[in-house]
Amino acid sequence: MRTSEPKEGQRCMWGDIQCVEKLANGIWTVSTASHGGIKLDRKHNAKVPTYLKQYGGWYEEDCEWAIPFVLFRNELQHLPKYDYDEAIQCFRSWFPNQYEMWSGEIIPPGVSRTKDEYTFFKDHQNDWIVISAIGQGQSTVAVTATRGGSRHPETPRMETVVPKNVYDNRGRFGMVLGKEYLVPNFSA
Repeated sequence: MRTSEPKEGQRCMWGDIQCVEKLANGIWTVSTASHGGIKLDRKHNAKVPTYLKQYGGWYEEDCEWAIPFVLFRNELQHLPKYDYDEAIQCFRSWFPNQYEMWSGEIIPPGVSRTKDEYTFFKDHQNDWIVISAIGQGQSTVAVTATRGGSRHPETPRMETVVPKNVYDNRGRFGMVLGKEYLVPNFSA
């Protein structure tokens, strides 16, 4: 009978497993030379809602770890470093749509970086947003901007100069160019 229990030396999506630690029955943490995360057995992964489920029960260590830590709180809360509030914050911040589906709550602005960034780019999809900048001495910055902040290579770009103090006070997700900095007669 096949098991979903990870073993040292076994290959996983992040490379060869170097370390396995059992957190609870059917829940492990695994490490490789380059990455790691949480592994759920088939029974646990079957309990994860489809919109949160990761293939094979592998939840990477940077953000996805929060999903099993929230969903299987009762099985993991005995861990010395378990912090439900930290897991909820990570879940809410990086997976806002899925969190809202799971919790039934609407995440307000300022709580989820991912949701705030999405909202910023949606609200400014037709505006010129700086995508690169090069300082020009003490007082100005040469910037390149595209509509909506697109980085696609075929997107029309506009180059202009802005005061350094204005650039230094750009928003969290970038600088939207005001009309005073738009190049005259640029219609792309």
